[in-house]
Amino acid sequence: MSSYQLSVISEQLSVIRCEFLSVKPHTLHPTPHTLHPTPYTLHPTPYPHEKLFAANPN
Repeated sequence: MSSYQLSVISEQLSVIRCEFLSVKPHTLHPTPHTLHPTPYTLHPTPYPHEKLFAANPN
């Protein structure tokens, strides 16, 4: 990748970042709702560990 391509990419990223920062308060409001399902997907994970602990008493 040439330095010119990198400068173009970094320029685009800075523009995207500025747009993101300007929109941020509005885009952040939906996030709690999208985060709520995560605990449910995380609940199955402890069960394999519990089985491991049950298999290894020490």
